Amino acid sequence: DHIFEVYDWGGEHVEEALTALVKLGAIHALLVVVDLGPFLKGEQRHAFSQEHIERQLQEFDQQVLRFFFAPAVVQHCKHYVLFINKSDLLSGYPAEIEEKARQYYEPLIRDMTAYSDQRGVNLQVMVGSADTGAGTVRLYQYLIENILPEEARDDQLIQEVQQGTPISGSGFSSLPGPPGSRSAGSKVQ
Repeated sequence: DHIFEVYDWGGEHVEEALTALVKLGAIHALLVVVDLGPFLKGEQRHAFSQEHIERQLQEFDQQVLRFFFAPAVVQHCKHYVLFINKSDLLSGYPAEIEEKARQYYEPLIRDMTAYSDQRGVNLQVMVGSADTGAGTVRLYQYLIENILPEEARDDQLIQEVQQGTPISGSGFSSLPGPPGSRSAGSKVQ
């Protein structure tokens, strides 16, 4: 059995995430998720918001990124992914949507690229939607191919990665997460 854990702290818990990155010491990838708009409770939908994007850019400013890319973290964390979520809030062809999303988050992409280049770690920027599934298969493939040991990959998992299909019961089960995290993790058998 190999452990493949995903912890989700949310933007309001950045300090707890930073502490865990140092304390856990075995995190091999950091997934930073930002999005293109908030959920409007009164309307029961997500909506694009430039103000929301600006707030997220402030949450992940250079001071915060400095800690995410600190020497104590990058000695074990070699893969960073910036996932720009809720691409379904933009209109256009997929390539146009990706370009627009990247433009909105250009300052964060620029800063993360500079840190990853300085620290010698891999950075991937992906655009997608957790609601529609766009981009999530690519994210899953990247994480499997880059952080899961080869001996932990069974035939079904390899087939799913090659076919670009999402997880379909390939041994993922919940694990308790550290304090402050909203979701648990996964155990790959």
